[in-house]
Amino acid sequence: MRNKKYKKSGRVMALLLSVVLLLGLLPLPVGAADTETRVQLGDYIQLGSYDGEPILWRCVSVDENGPLMLSDRVLCDYMPYDAQTSANSISGSHRRSGYRSKYGSNHWRDSDMRSWLNSDAEAGQVKWLCGNPPTKDYVMEYNGEGAYDDKAGFLNGFTRDEAAAIKTVTQRSIVSHPEYTAGYIDAPGTDLPYNTDIDSVADGYEGAHYENITDKVFLLDVKQLHTVSKNLGNYYIGWNRNGTQWNYWLRTPVTDCNHDMRYVTPQGSILRAAPYVGYYGVRPAFYLDAAYYTVTSGSGTAAAPYVGAAPSKPADSTPLSPAERDTGDGNWDVDTETYLQVEMSERYTTDREYANPTIPVYVIQKPRSDTENMVILFCAEGYTKSQQADFVQDVQRLWRETLKTEPYRSMADRFNVYALCTASKDGFNGSSTFFQANKNGISVNYGGWRNHIFERIIGTAFLEKIHDAHIPNTTMPEADEYRQYDYVYEHINQFVVLANSGEYFGGSHDEIKSGIHYILAAAKNDSSPFILRHELGHGLFHLGDEYATSSTPVGEESYLASLNISHTADPTQVKWKNMLGFRRTYSCPHADNSYVYNSSYDCLMRVNTNNEFCDVCTLQGTKRMSQLISDPPALYVAVPEVKLCTGDYRNPTENPEDYKDANSSGYWKYQTDRENRLLSGIHKDRFSSDMAGKKIELRTIVQNLSDTEEQTVTLRLWVQHGDGSHAVTTDNKEILAEQRFTVPVWSEKSKFWPKGALEYTGSDFDSGLVNCSLVYQIPADAQLQSGDTIGFEVVDGKGNILANDGTENQSYTAVTVRYALEDGTAMPNTAPSVLPVPTGASVNWQPPQTLNGHAFVDMRDEGSTVTFIYKEDEEWPEIKTYTVRYDWGEAPSDRELPTDRKAYRSVEQAMDAVDTTFTAGSTSNAQNGGLTGTWVFSGWDNGTLEGTTVVFRGTWSFTPDGGSAGGGSTGGTTPSQPGGSTGGGSGGSSSGGGGGFSSTTTTKPEATTKPDGTKVETTTKPDGSSVTESTAPNGSTGTVKTDKDGKTEAAAKLSDKAIEDAKKNGEAVKAPVEVEATRNSSTAPTVSIELPKGAGETKVEIPVSNANSGTVAVLVHPDGTEEVVKNSLPTENGIQLTVNGGATVKIVDNSKDFADTQNHWAKDAIDFVSARGLVNGMNETTYAPDSSTTRAQLWTILARQNDADLSGGNTWYEKAQNWSKAKGISDGTDPDGAINRAQMVTMLWRAMGQPAAGSAASFTDVPTDSYYAQAVAWAVEHGITSGVDGGRFDPDAACTRAQIAAFLYRSMK
Repeated sequence: MRNKKYKKSGRVMALLLSVVLLLGLLPLPVGAADTETRVQLGDYIQLGSYDGEPILWRCVSVDENGPLMLSDRVLCDYMPYDAQTSANSISGSHRRSGYRSKYGSNHWRDSDMRSWLNSDAEAGQVKWLCGNPPTKDYVMEYNGEGAYDDKAGFLNGFTRDEAAAIKTVTQRSIVSHPEYTAGYIDAPGTDLPYNTDIDSVADGYEGAHYENITDKVFLLDVKQLHTVSKNLGNYYIGWNRNGTQWNYWLRTPVTDCNHDMRYVTPQGSILRAAPYVGYYGVRPAFYLDAAYYTVTSGSGTAAAPYVGAAPSKPADSTPLSPAERDTGDGNWDVDTETYLQVEMSERYTTDREYANPTIPVYVIQKPRSDTENMVILFCAEGYTKSQQADFVQDVQRLWRETLKTEPYRSMADRFNVYALCTASKDGFNGSSTFFQANKNGISVNYGGWRNHIFERIIGTAFLEKIHDAHIPNTTMPEADEYRQYDYVYEHINQFVVLANSGEYFGGSHDEIKSGIHYILAAAKNDSSPFILRHELGHGLFHLGDEYATSSTPVGEESYLASLNISHTADPTQVKWKNMLGFRRTYSCPHADNSYVYNSSYDCLMRVNTNNEFCDVCTLQGTKRMSQLISDPPALYVAVPEVKLCTGDYRNPTENPEDYKDANSSGYWKYQTDRENRLLSGIHKDRFSSDMAGKKIELRTIVQNLSDTEEQTVTLRLWVQHGDGSHAVTTDNKEILAEQRFTVPVWSEKSKFWPKGALEYTGSDFDSGLVNCSLVYQIPADAQLQSGDTIGFEVVDGKGNILANDGTENQSYTAVTVRYALEDGTAMPNTAPSVLPVPTGASVNWQPPQTLNGHAFVDMRDEGSTVTFIYKEDEEWPEIKTYTVRYDWGEAPSDRELPTDRKAYRSVEQAMDAVDTTFTAGSTSNAQNGGLTGTWVFSGWDNGTLEGTTVVFRGTWSFTPDGGSAGGGSTGGTTPSQPGGSTGGGSGGSSSGGGGGFSSTTTTKPEATTKPDGTKVETTTKPDGSSVTESTAPNGSTGTVKTDKDGKTEAAAKLSDKAIEDAKKNGEAVKAPVEVEATRNSSTAPTVSIELPKGAGETKVEIPVSNANSGTVAVLVHPDGTEEVVKNSLPTENGIQLTVNGGATVKIVDNSKDFADTQNHWAKDAIDFVSARGLVNGMNETTYAPDSSTTRAQLWTILARQNDADLSGGNTWYEKAQNWSKAKGISDGTDPDGAINRAQMVTMLWRAMGQPAAGSAASFTDVPTDSYYAQAVAWAVEHGITSGVDGGRFDPDAACTRAQIAAFLYRSMK
């Protein structure tokens, strides 16, 4: 039996070995737990083919997505990232910047590179996401290579099973300026620094603007590249298939640029280039789907890579990210139960998309009635209907951040905050948005009164329907008069336009006297919380920017009305003289040698985003808020501080000389001294047992907020042991001091921005303010212990503690406030808010009795959450509206009955809306029953209310020629009776033939046709004024109005066909108007350009009869300020500029009368650059064309050309120097050194983004390996330079001011 068993065991073992051998021939899954074959860092695999050759990949990292595989070689040496055109009407990201039609787009989402890498299409069939194929006409080729519109998609070289091994992943892709400006980002962020070395290339990556993109194949971004370097050293440097080190693209753009992409050089640097350049190669990457990848052969080395695929992987249904972001289905994604319905005429918006918009209204925070609290209204800009939930969340987030800063935090429960969902068709700065705002404010190019929407349209509707005051709207929005709207800003304290953008910008537009009071802030920048707090400092508190400077003394009147800026630093005269030496209060200019002074270098009203408000701004902001709420606190007490009372910087009234050094050195000397003497706050533990006999000071600033009741406060201090007991002297007397102060009434309260004020002319800073200082000498026999501290408190006359030694380090608890119905569900159109409450304090909130048509029932306090509960309110006010109708019976055939489709909020408002087109005495010469004669109108009666319609009636009477009454059967006409109108109803604005019809008011129109087919009709009046109307064959129209004094206003409306034809031919669109430039901006002709919706950035040529090199376009901003358009270029027949949506410009001959350039070879260039403020003259009559230029001067010139902010700085060139260093234009050294020609061309080339040249320059003195070789080649290729005599460039020769002008002029043409 044992023998049989043995034989049987042998047969079983043989069978098992056979099975094992058979299994060994089958593919092994990499991810299987029972196999040793797993792709690890450094392993190689072979997958797919390119140009018929297998592709070798290497695992360069393993992360949450799996093994990251990078092509071992640069596969294609010459492949542009993107095409340089916007010719296609669906050209996505190309529409967001005109530069992309010149250089290509750096937006990964719709790039040609991404299109090709993720396509398996046959040759010539790839779908280009941006609609612009990379043809040879649209890319810069090298050696005849670069265009790849006829290539098969990259994945066409993979079998189905090979392609299945590629995992579809969603990952972060950094975006650049045009995208984050338009809000095309997934989280707030900032620019990614432009670092060129591998060690720092990914610095700032986590905080940069990005969007999440789903791909199969992609290019490395800077973070992945940095990881490759960490894991595998120099493997990140690329080699092509011929064994040559080679450039290759990354997918990370240069974020502060409209177009440039990053690439890896053969030397390992990470530089930038225009996407259309074909000199750079492709090194693809993908994530391996390890769960399905199976190996058939190989060992994972470069010589024997794993060969495999994913034959068992199910079909992947995960879609790749489309060319455009998903902005929703076009429907509201928020509740619409509570809303405003407003109407806007073309006076407010020429885009009829917004003629009658619905505006859902959300309550963000409302702990009290609107009649008791400040009211803040946030309005959405650049958020579509399907992005309003995002808008509401942005308001919640930013408001919560705002309340983390004093003095907003102390008044947190005295704000009522609403979010008004003003939906746009496009993203921010697009062609169709609700406010048509750009980063400078609301544009008036699409409605001359659009920046008055708040007080005239939204504010009045909100106050009637939503605000607890429910004030009936009786205003007339078509009337110019401002004062009818004053009540709006008495009840709505601030409008905020929140832009769906990641760019850094904000602004306050505060002209209440003219009806304008709103702030603009970007929502999705890392610094957006700072921007909002800062702009509210302007709009709500009326504080000024603390970076103003003046190189000459300024008069007191200049800053008399400023709350936080002074014309003097004299410690006996400066506004905050009684606060000097308290906390961070001093007197210092923004920049040394300036004659404008602030109270601190550390203030939120400067540009440092980490600052809080200084003590002066906190005081003034608190005073302002106390004017806007009911039952304000009686006193404001600044956070007290305790210091050793030694040395300088003591009581400012006794020792003002301590504060006379009003400069940065003096300020920081003071701060150092203060820090060394502090015994409170974070320095509380500095008090020691050896301080017996020392003098200490407890100090605070107290402001009475009442103008009727005098107040008292008591300052009290003691020495406190670690166990809480108080220190005593040897004779057991408690170490305790106190002092009582009387706080007089705020007698000038009525002068300090009271509620409803339209302006501020100044008031006494010290009115109601007391500098409270308690100086105490610790007894010499004090029994002090280790761990002792100074305890103190500030107490009012009723014994209430207003501040103590814990105030400075007070902690806060975030309390969430919810609004719910009785069944526990959230009330529609509300959002939870978070209010900071001092830890341990109780709240005394008084919820509004009605909210969104619901009545208050109860308040449920659950610790960190408070819920206000409401039920439906049957007494919610009904809003009644009235309409207007006209009736005049029989009328002349050439006159049309006026119609009015508006809804009015009161009978009075409807009565006031009577038509003014037809008045008593209006006439017509239309025939009546075949008779000639004259019709005369009676005028409208006073109107009759019929139901909810006001009916205006009038009559026409007809007198036939010859004098007898006649015409038809009667000598006059009678209006139809009520209910029997012959037409009308309610409808549109007044229409018909207009007012007075006398034929003697104008001359007969003169009609001509230009050679290009444009029809022109000019009408001239007896007073010399004229109107010229033009209609071009392509459908564009233009009007030129010249008044009797010769002042010209022109308007051009360009057609779709005109723009399409011009772009097809690579030309600017010609506006069908012509004007004559003047030397004075005040008399210069004004030209308004209107583009069709969706046209994007468009080059427009405005014909100018006397254009020259010094002619410029001057952009007129919505707030009336003007700015020279540096890139407005003179043409043979006018001036050319780029317009997006629309613009209003003045045409000015800004030529300078330099005596030394009249006959100079570079006169045109000098006129060009000096007119645009790029290069200034030495004085008004001298340019000095043959003088040299310093490096600092060139930095400044290039910075001006690129619109860099050059304000401030310790030297006149410091900001330009820093800008040029940050942009990689110069190393910033030797500012006084003279520029030579090589340096000039190189810096200009770098400022232009270092575009590549097609071939090297042929100058004998430009070595191909010189630092300036590529720049010179570029300059020659673009006609910027042709060198000097003898085939030379003369690189080391000094570059004169004339040559500087010429280089700039040619580079910009």
